Amino acid sequence: MKDKRRVSVANIYVPNEYFVYLHPTDYETIVPMAPALSSELVDYLIQKAKEKNFTLVARPTIQFAELDSIKSGDILIECKYGQAEPEEVRDIWQKAVDESKYEQIENTMNFEPIRDTHPYQRLSRQYPLHCS
Repeated sequence: MKDKRRVSVANIYVPNEYFVYLHPTDYETIVPMAPALSSELVDYLIQKAKEKNFTLVARPTIQFAELDSIKSGDILIECKYGQAEPEEVRDIWQKAVDESKYEQIENTMNFEPIRDTHPYQRLSRQYPLHCS
């Protein structure tokens, strides 16, 4: 997110579309829980953007895909700017974020998901994250 930020006169924009590439074996492991994991990561991105005073042009999206050229256990993340929402929709979105519980969270090291999520045993390893 931070590596691809763009500064305008009034805002610091960050990407809102993320593509997470995994080795096919790792991808097969997370396919059943990809929607829940994606939702949790979207919540985290919104929280992080709010904490850093970054502006998202739309609600973040995260898609998982397999890539043969990645070693098992590694992750490649590509991020880009998606289509900006119409001004009025973006204003409503930003107001909802401003009024949400993100106001109370200052440190993402103490991340608490908005929705109830259950831990998955197969994702106990830590993967290095790289945003290209």
